Amino acid sequence: MLGPPAQESARPSALSDDELIERWLLARAQAGAKSRETERAYRREVARFRSWAAKPIRHVTYGDLSRFVRYLGEETSLRPSSVARALAALRSLFDFAIAQGILRAENPTRMVAAPHRPPPPPPALLAPARVQALLRDSLALPLRDRLLLLSVVVLGCRGQEAGALRWGDFVLDPTGQLGVTVGAGGPDQRVVAVPDGLTSLLLGWRRAQRVGGAWDRDDRRYIFGSTGRRPLSAGAVRRVVGQASRRLLGRGAPSLHLLRLSGAALALSAGQEPARLSADWDLGREAVGDLIRTTRRLEDSTPLWIWPEAGQDRSAGL
Repeated sequence: MLGPPAQESARPSALSDDELIERWLLARAQAGAKSRETERAYRREVARFRSWAAKPIRHVTYGDLSRFVRYLGEETSLRPSSVARALAALRSLFDFAIAQGILRAENPTRMVAAPHRPPPPPPALLAPARVQALLRDSLALPLRDRLLLLSVVVLGCRGQEAGALRWGDFVLDPTGQLGVTVGAGGPDQRVVAVPDGLTSLLLGWRRAQRVGGAWDRDDRRYIFGSTGRRPLSAGAVRRVVGQASRRLLGRGAPSLHLLRLSGAALALSAGQEPARLSADWDLGREAVGDLIRTTRRLEDSTPLWIWPEAGQDRSAGL
């Protein structure tokens, strides 16, 4: 007499959803999944979907998944990265089910687009009126501190670039316009035109430092170093500019980086061409694009600086 047939392991098509999920997680672990935390997160995401869908995995459709992704983004207020993780977990599960012959249709998650991450918020720049007030009120600063602040806001120097300026970096062109080589000798080297009012301040600083004679490209003395033999460090520039901006703007004064970007945005609002700004301030295309969008939102579109009429003290316009 023949006995009952031997018990066989469950066929893939006969697996329950719970068994399918356990096999899927085991296969991921055997394949060297990234981390236990990722596996726990994937398990949670699949459990959340099953609770929401309330139907067997075999019966899930593209429409179900599309509505689920929309639900996560609109009703749970999950970040786009978290919604994308949930979709990645379901995509992995359905890929496994198809590979095991449990599902015979195309993976429905492949037709659901992951949410796009929103663009980063624009930098918190100073409004033009506040920067103009900063430039005007900088008259109260010691001359060296004022020049360092203006090197950042008007010339677009980074901290290290401002501290490393030499007298020989300033050269007059044939028309008498003073220009300065910022970042001299480095990969970000560029030549920037110096406004007349800032030229007047620099001449005053030359007199204070007893630097005589005409602008000389061979003069290797540093402008802001204590003896002219060493540059002022980037940290020292940040401290000086930070103290100056806090003195003029209060405790909420922005960082040196945001002061520099504020100057660039204001130059755009004053009519400077984006390509010229990109070259003068060493800003990439994306950064300039962000600044353009920011300046469009600024309420005040007054010029970056207003120089006094001829015959007045031209340094007062800074």
